[in-house]
Amino acid sequence: MSYKINTFVATRKALVSNEKKLSICLGTDGFSFSERSLRGELLSLCDATMDMSRAMSALVDDVRGVLSQTGIQPLGYAECELIVPSGLFVWIPEHLYDAAQERNYLEALGKVTAESGVFSSYNEVINSRMVFAAATRAVSAFKIAIPHLVVRSQQDKMVNYTAMEMSAQRSLLLMHLRRGAADYALYGNRKFLMCNSYGCANVDEMLYYALNITKDFHIEEPGLRVALCGEVDRESFGRIRPFFPEAVLFTGEPLTLSEPEMQHLPLYRYALILS
Repeated sequence: MSYKINTFVATRKALVSNEKKLSICLGTDGFSFSERSLRGELLSLCDATMDMSRAMSALVDDVRGVLSQTGIQPLGYAECELIVPSGLFVWIPEHLYDAAQERNYLEALGKVTAESGVFSSYNEVINSRMVFAAATRAVSAFKIAIPHLVVRSQQDKMVNYTAMEMSAQRSLLLMHLRRGAADYALYGNRKFLMCNSYGCANVDEMLYYALNITKDFHIEEPGLRVALCGEVDRESFGRIRPFFPEAVLFTGEPLTLSEPEMQHLPLYRYALILS
């Protein structure tokens, strides 16, 4: 066995697959997944570590191994999505989107590397398509192990109804922290304003980009709420708080947590698979 399951909690409630949603988030050293009912109950959550640089066949075996060990049967879900990191992406309004032009959309912004493929997904919150580049080998491994996956980028998942509603009274800057990078989405008055990603070596660089975004959009701190998710630790939260005193942790959509073990989960670390 070449993988390690770090966290796994699950309810004892049995639901048929078409009443459930499976969300998987790909990381640099493994993946996490959540299984939720369509009524908003968290059914299971898992975090697994594995070597993502291995050959595709080995990755497929590891993914299948994690699913088998946790009792997941990846068939027949009402929704099944894979969330992947991307450094090259663009929003296209649905009425302007042309599937035949996807690569052209991206190559107008930057080069799609030989290791990457071009993918797209529809976001109903803003009625637009996210066209993005992502690592082909990793995506293919998951699609082999789990048929019918919809591939989405992490920026796409940050544009959601929960964040939109949080901006009703005050502008909201949603920050997703991950190893070596940070993703930002800005909202105001229930409107999506922007999203971007930046390579960040430390929390000070993440803070620098956050302050620049608020400056560019002329948002003063009293009129702004900052919400953090992803790889947030005590140190990074402490560094950000003096600049944004009302910073909060973002946990995704409201969920029903039926098991005692779920009450203590750091849900903000898994916000992308809980939104």
